[in-house]
Amino acid sequence: MQRIFRTERYQRIEEALTKEAQQLERMAQAERERAKAFCVQRNGVTGRTRTRLLCARRRYAVRTKSCWSSKRLEDCAAGARRGAAAQQKLSARDAAQSDLEKKREQAESVRDFRVRSSRAQRAQPVLYSERSYIEALNTERTRREAYASAEKATALLRRRNMMRP
Repeated sequence: MQRIFRTERYQRIEEALTKEAQQLERMAQAERERAKAFCVQRNGVTGRTRTRLLCARRRYAVRTKSCWSSKRLEDCAAGARRGAAAQQKLSARDAAQSDLEKKREQAESVRDFRVRSSRAQRAQPVLYSERSYIEALNTERTRREAYASAEKATALLRRRNMMRP
């Protein structure tokens, strides 16, 4: 999922921005300390020093602004990671939902199969009896036909015997 949403890219951006923010904070702290040391050393502020101090304050303000923008970018990257995680959870939920629907459809067909199976099991003795009945009818018809042909043959023989003197 990290590859799909490319969260490692956001992670690298966040790490780079965090390092940059820390570096800017260290630089700003060093500038403050240098300015304080300079002021303490001189025990007063001259025109040239005042100019340098104003320049240092401006640099500090610019770096502070970039630090804030870095923090905003960090927040955005964290939000993107949370969004990717939420997207991953939603896609997992959708997959589970579709699996559940498939299982419900299968459950209905399984239920139908069980009903048909139980009906077939109940019909098994009836079918066996029906087959036995049909076989008995066929056997009876065959016997009747045999009996009828035997009677015809007997009648024919009797007629022949009567005709002989």
